[in-house]
Formats: sequence, C-alpha cells, structure tokens
Amino acid sequence: MLNAPVARFELRRRIDAQVYRFTRAARDDGQPGYRRDDRDLWILRCTRRGWIAIDPDSGDVTGRPWDAAPADQGDAPPPGRWVSCKGDKSCVHDLVHLDEPAPQDCERP
Repeated sequence: MLNAPVARFELRRRIDAQVYRFTRAARDDGQPGYRRDDRDLWILRCTRRGWIAIDPDSGDVTGRPWDAAPADQGDAPPPGRWVSCKGDKSCVHDLVHLDEPAPQDCERP
C-alpha cells in the first residue's frame, strides 16, 4: 500500500538509539522532501531509486529503505528498516512516521 505524505518522521539508529528527526519541506529548487532538523541533510524522492538520503557535499546516496522497492513506495519515505552508508560505516535505522498525512503544499521551516 502506498503511503501519503507526512509532516515529520524519525530515523532511529538501532545500534545506539540515536534519533534523527526530519520535517517535510521544499528545497531551494522547489523539490519537496524531508530535511533533517539539525543539519542540511535531505531525504528526497528519486524517480529511479525511490526515497533516498543524499550527502549534501558529494551528492552520493547515503541511505535508503531496505525492504521497500521503489515501485512500492508512496508519497513519504516508507516506514520500517532503512540502511545508511557513509564511507566504510553502515548502520540500520527504523523510520517511524510521527504525524498524520501532511498537507500537499509545503514550505521550508
């Protein structure tokens, strides 16, 4: 089932319970996505890859859902297991939606 946009979600790192919060926003180029609350890191919808985390400096993919194929993803990053990778370090997170579906229009906080 495809999920609707949500206003906020968390990525909860399994190894140490670190929590990263994201809020729905529009990037400077107008593309909607989710911005991490404490840094300029984004999770965006890519046509080919689905929802992915992007490194702001290199543009590399640094995270993605583990169990949801791009064709099965909806208008918000899918809840469940996510895997991140930066350099030689990989971590498993749980993505948890915090809110009801968000309004279709969004502005950068």
